[in-house]
Parts: sequence; C-alpha cells; structure tokens
Amino acid sequence: MHTRVCESKILENFMLNVNTVNNIITFHSSFFQSINHYSMVMLWIIKKQIRIVSMN
Repeated sequence: MHTRVCESKILENFMLNVNTVNNIITFHSSFFQSINHYSMVMLWIIKKQIRIVSMN
C-alpha cells in the first residue's frame, strides 16, 4: 500500500514537471515568434528608409 502511494506521488510530480517544461517551451516559442515578427518589421522599415534616401 505504501509503495502505491509513493508511486502515485512520483507520477504526480513527474506530470507537474512535464507540464512546467511544456509551458516554458510554449512561452519561449511564442516569444521567439514575436521577436521574429519584430525583426521582420524592422527590416521592412529599414528598406523603406533606404528607398526614401535613394530617391533623393
């Protein structure tokens, strides 16, 4: 009986850890996507600026 309780506790902790890791990964991927988006926008703005400069 005691080992059963221990096993379920270990499993519970393991599941919690897996969830935490998943959340961290999800957060990081969305963070990287937003950084990616930001850099795309910056590139686009820089290109616009260059075009304006070369017009003159």
